[in-house]
Amino acid sequence: MLETEGAVRVSLTTSRLSELDNALDYLLQYPYGCGEQTTSSTMPWLALGGYHSLFHGRLDPEKARSAIQHGASRLLQMVVEGEGGLAYWPGGSEPNRWGSAYGGLLLLRARDAGAQVPASVIDALCEYLSKNLRGLDAETDPYVICDAALSLYTLAKAKRAEPAYHTLLF
Repeated sequence: MLETEGAVRVSLTTSRLSELDNALDYLLQYPYGCGEQTTSSTMPWLALGGYHSLFHGRLDPEKARSAIQHGASRLLQMVVEGEGGLAYWPGGSEPNRWGSAYGGLLLLRARDAGAQVPASVIDALCEYLSKNLRGLDAETDPYVICDAALSLYTLAKAKRAEPAYHTLLF
């Protein structure tokens, strides 16, 4: 047997929120890169914004503002010029329908939280999402239909709902 030293850490709490510590660290600090990962890593900062006092300084409001702006700025690097949609990676030349809807939702929420997101980007993104709904009445691919549903949700959040397509999907 080898001699060694170790330590034991014991935490006592009256709240189950302590179980979130490691998961929260992973979620907020993991190095994400593509559009989906960037959006998924930024959304918790938006969702947990009002709960910073519950997480022992991990959700400091200034840190949250910085993380939200960082996520929005990264997505802005994915805007495909002339198309309006978001590519899956920064500098990409082809927009991704699902990534545009999901990333667009983040850009709207980030803007509402105070992040700098140009109105022209939102306008072009909404036009891209709306244009990609055309032909939906003949669509049978469930992935395309799911993308369309998320696009409709994002458009509705942007106050550009398309009721006819809502009815079609219903």
